[in-house]
Amino acid sequence: METPDCPVCAGSRHRDVWTHASGTAHGLCLDCGHAYLTRRRPLREILESYREYRQSYPGAYLLNRSNPLFALAERRKATLEGLAGRPLRSLLEVGCGYGHFLGLWEEVPVTVGIEPSRDQAAFARRSFRIGEVREAAFEDLEMETWDTAGEGFDAVASFHVLEHLADPARFAAFAHRVLREDGWLYLAVPDLYTLHPDLIELFFLCRNWHVQTFTAESLADLLRRGGFEVLTVEEEEPSAMLRSSVAVLARKTGGTAGGGPGPGDPERVERALRRFHGRLEAGLASVRCNLEDRWQRGKRIAVYGGGIHTRALLELAGVSPSWVCAVIDDDPAKAGTAVEGVPVSDFASALRRGIDGIVVSSLGSEDAILERLETRPDLEGIEIIGIYRDWMEGDPPYAEGGPVRSRKD
Repeated sequence: METPDCPVCAGSRHRDVWTHASGTAHGLCLDCGHAYLTRRRPLREILESYREYRQSYPGAYLLNRSNPLFALAERRKATLEGLAGRPLRSLLEVGCGYGHFLGLWEEVPVTVGIEPSRDQAAFARRSFRIGEVREAAFEDLEMETWDTAGEGFDAVASFHVLEHLADPARFAAFAHRVLREDGWLYLAVPDLYTLHPDLIELFFLCRNWHVQTFTAESLADLLRRGGFEVLTVEEEEPSAMLRSSVAVLARKTGGTAGGGPGPGDPERVERALRRFHGRLEAGLASVRCNLEDRWQRGKRIAVYGGGIHTRALLELAGVSPSWVCAVIDDDPAKAGTAVEGVPVSDFASALRRGIDGIVVSSLGSEDAILERLETRPDLEGIEIIGIYRDWMEGDPPYAEGGPVRSRKD
């Protein structure tokens, strides 16, 4: 395990707030109040795990213009267009994912994406008219020379990426180098003060995929130190997929600049961290107790969904594989496989074997799946359970003072 100094202010004084059995620790800097993994796996191990990362979205869903990924990308495009106030000639997105945001800018002559996931980079290339998609981690490309047919990119965008970077100050330096004078930097990250205590966030912490936990203050502090003037700080509208997101628009300057909130309060950040982990532990205990209770009463419980959320559920909630009779998934390719030792089957096979209850294991789609299952006549008499609706529901982890809603300077 590595014990890094603060990635924002380089301070060495920190306090661990939460420690996982793997040795990972989640804590905060006592100098500037930034929250981060104060103990984590070596950087190269973390980077290698991103190459094979993939989600279970089918291609038809990813290309459906009515899905939330397109809606969010379109809102972000409108925000950048409105605030930049001039047509863009070049745009770089670090962590372009499946390409939804970058693919909306067909009128821009130069568009470049960086994406470490092989699966997502390939989808972005074949599905959208993007000038170039580089399959690599940001850390492997940061020192390259970028040809923008001019003096630099007009804008650099990166959404829900900085929390994955071991050294976000390097990202700020990279963006400052590749942007033209007065170029725009548009970022979004999860906000600690509205962070939802869910299984995906726990999984990403334990995997060391979320190594930073920003507040609006710590993100703005990072950018000011990196030579940016922070212009707007806004909480993005929450969605089922992204319940917590704060967006910052900044402009490149010659040196450190003012604007935006100042450094955070370590005591306030620590209270937020403790509340988040307390609510998360309580939710996991509720899941564990409910599943064990049904198993002890002889109930056959299946979990619906064979993706990363179910991996997190079975691995991190202390759920014994014997408490779950099957994982149900609609993807035929998953039939005959297993998730954490529990066999995966289709719906018809699971129903033939007999089940008494179905636990819906999804973060972003739980409501839609519950509505669909609760109206199926063949499931009458079978208990339908939503992990968040029924077992882990709660308010956002931090309410004192609330998040930064909007600030413009």
